[in-house]
Amino acid sequence: MSMFKHLAYFFLPLPFVAGAVAQEKSIRIGYAQARAMEKPPRNVSTKAHSVKCYFAHASVGANMIDGLTELRTKDPEAFPLRSFFCQATPPANLEAGMVYEHNRGNPGWKTKMDLFEECVRKDWHAPKVDIVMNKLCYIDQYASAKYYIHSMTNLEASVPGTRVVYMTVPLMTNADSDNFLRNGFNERVRTWTRANNRILFDIADIEAHDRSGKACTFEYRGKTYQKLCDAYTQDGGHLNETGRQLVARGFYALAAALDEQPVTASEVTSSELVK
Repeated sequence: MSMFKHLAYFFLPLPFVAGAVAQEKSIRIGYAQARAMEKPPRNVSTKAHSVKCYFAHASVGANMIDGLTELRTKDPEAFPLRSFFCQATPPANLEAGMVYEHNRGNPGWKTKMDLFEECVRKDWHAPKVDIVMNKLCYIDQYASAKYYIHSMTNLEASVPGTRVVYMTVPLMTNADSDNFLRNGFNERVRTWTRANNRILFDIADIEAHDRSGKACTFEYRGKTYQKLCDAYTQDGGHLNETGRQLVARGFYALAAALDEQPVTASEVTSSELVK
């Protein structure tokens, strides 16, 4: 994609009902959905066996992958998903029941989005994989939600048949302006995906509820915002065993939700969508 088209993401209004595929209704994987996968029902575990997912990430994503491995070690029948470390180009043979994790580091939020577009358009799409996900990091608090949504909707249009999963930005335990910015990005993405029947893996919502379901929040400028629960981290940002296993259960909640929701064709009704 040309530099002009990428720059246009900053200036065009948000698209509506845009992209090649959508669901009959929006899908959101948050705390409640992840917590429901304490032990997945047999049909969900069976569905997970068929999943082929490309997952671009950095350090918190690595925590999620560790969580998947730990769950599988505890109960491989209930938690069958495996992971495979990969790069921008897929391996020759792709297996089902696998999360192909691309740890591309932290080159900056815009580069992460552009690289994800490039990798998915070129190789990482159906029929090689059926799900693609791009997780930003808590250091990406200045990321543009508008740029992100334009990038994802244009990607959807170019890879029909691939489930493009949106993600919120992970949080930290701090009650500061950076966490305020993360919440702003997350709310814009939640609002847009809900209104446009998209799939959202809401890692922030999972991180912001303790094991009893109580919300972990902070006050900033007279309003309440989400933060990472202290019980899920040792350093204020990365996930400990409890946190990473809870977030990893979101992959099973995602498999369950996608199994229930058919993909339907949707027309591009916004003339502002970047072609």
